[in-house]
Amino acid sequence: MNAIKTAVMLIAASICTLGAQETVKASAFGFNPEDATAALQKAINSGAQKVIVDNTGKDWITRPLFLRSNQEIIFEDGVTLRAKKGEFKGVNDSLINLNNISNVIIRGEGAVTLVMNKKDYDNPAFYNFSEWRHAISIRGATNIKISDLTLKSSGGDGIYVARGSHLPYSRNITVDNVISEDHYRQGISLISVEDMLIRNSKFIKTGGTAPQCGIDFEPNRPEERFVNVVIDNCEFSENASAGIMFHISGLKENSTPVSVTIRNSKINSNQCGVIVTTKEVTGEIRFENCLIEDNHGIPFLLNGQNDKGLKITLKDTTCRNLKYGLPSIALAGENADIGNLILDHVKVIAPSPVPIEFHGMTGYGITSLSGTLLYGKDQDKLKKFDLAKFVAANSPKPSERAVSNRTRKMEFAKLIPATGKTVTAGEKIRVRRSFRFLQCFSSPGDHPIRFTGYRIGKGKYRMQGIVRDRNGALYDRFSTDKTDFTYHLKVKGNGGIFLIEINPGGHCVSLHPAGSGQTLITEEKINLFGGRGYRYYFTVPADAEYAAVEVTATMGEPADVQILNAEGKIVKEIRKVKSAQYIKVPRGKSAKDEIWSIRFPWACEDYAFRICSPSLPLAAAAPENLLVEK
Repeated sequence: MNAIKTAVMLIAASICTLGAQETVKASAFGFNPEDATAALQKAINSGAQKVIVDNTGKDWITRPLFLRSNQEIIFEDGVTLRAKKGEFKGVNDSLINLNNISNVIIRGEGAVTLVMNKKDYDNPAFYNFSEWRHAISIRGATNIKISDLTLKSSGGDGIYVARGSHLPYSRNITVDNVISEDHYRQGISLISVEDMLIRNSKFIKTGGTAPQCGIDFEPNRPEERFVNVVIDNCEFSENASAGIMFHISGLKENSTPVSVTIRNSKINSNQCGVIVTTKEVTGEIRFENCLIEDNHGIPFLLNGQNDKGLKITLKDTTCRNLKYGLPSIALAGENADIGNLILDHVKVIAPSPVPIEFHGMTGYGITSLSGTLLYGKDQDKLKKFDLAKFVAANSPKPSERAVSNRTRKMEFAKLIPATGKTVTAGEKIRVRRSFRFLQCFSSPGDHPIRFTGYRIGKGKYRMQGIVRDRNGALYDRFSTDKTDFTYHLKVKGNGGIFLIEINPGGHCVSLHPAGSGQTLITEEKINLFGGRGYRYYFTVPADAEYAAVEVTATMGEPADVQILNAEGKIVKEIRKVKSAQYIKVPRGKSAKDEIWSIRFPWACEDYAFRICSPSLPLAAAAPENLLVEK
């Protein structure tokens, strides 16, 4: 923390050496109770050492403000800085902006509130959707201290800390004694920062648009970083999603190693406690003397970590969840073994008989997990959990892993419709995010394809489509913001098979049957959303000794899955899939190709599947709609 202490001293030193040793009051520049933007910005631009936003007895109503280097902004006791209603129309309009500047202090003296108009920004009749109307936006800034403020009801984050136009991170940032409450996206977002201290602060009651966390570490690019970040004596509570979220899977093996310590802090009464989603990046995240208490979902979820990547340490930390029966520590992986985990005197106080559980891709497991874990419902009667036995029970099994190339290559020239017709099926199945499908029309003319869209969250619905011919050449493009849309494909010549790419962003689309064949391409996973009884059919080649699929769900959003053979008999069933599962079902060789199916009797929300080799990566909502090899 020497770097942060030095930073604070640098701020003071920079201010003391300014040529102009003056203090100004913002009201001296012409306070206007209906719109004080001009007075505030003139005071900031004056070059004064200190700008005092004085208590005039009325709120300071303002549009976006832009700070300058080498300045201290002081809010007197009782001051409210309020975002002007009807303004902030730009999707990135923030209340206070610190862009590429240095040596700035923003502090309150007593009860000081900076408040925006979250409910207004969420009304599509007046505002375009945005999750970036922050209370305080820090981009590429250095030597910044924010203290003794309450930040409320922004249209984005209470505080946003990210790269700027000159520096790929912000540096030497201190947040002290701040209450960040009722923000639209996060209490605070860290995108890229080095040397940051957050202490004695609360990040509470976030809700509006995802992720909806108290704090979210989420880089946009691999070259961004989280170096020497310390969170001390803070509270993360009553947030609509996680209290603390690390979504750092975008950082790569060659990214700057992560170094984050969270200590003496409380994470309670959120939807989830702590979620760490990582992949390749190295470094360490430490939790020391923290209390994770009475969160509705999983208290501590580690997702995607691998034994060659990030080190995770929980030291002297307690998970107390007497209200809910979920395991307190959950480990989830996909195509890597989990390891490099330390539980150093961790207590789990909960009714669940299992304090920790693991869900990983078939054949992958835990390589290293050490420490001491005590658990039980009664705090005075905790017993030691056998971590060595747990690791042994979940050890890697390389022989059970899927081959690295899970999908079989297709040759479009060999594909033909299975029956030459389509039947009505699957029009209520919701596919989320981007997907591709093959569409066959056997005759020329104007052929309609209907799409039904479903908006997820607050963002505006928009679907884009690209049509390619069987050789991959661009044939057409289309886009729409209508949730019930029919695209007309103008087919020339004798017809044929077209590849259509659909991108609805984070929203959902239902595809209605059309033409003489319609089949999803599952080389990339098909993401589904909710529903009961969703079913897709696929072809198992005659000489195949097994059928194989991959299903992905999560601990927070599990799914049930069934594999049915050609007779419609369930030959494999897994309830509550909570990770990526490679499902391989043996069978005897057949005299001909068979049509099998995968069915999801129940699912929470988001889950995904793909059809694996030896089958073609094609799936249709009805067997009649399939495309098959000649």
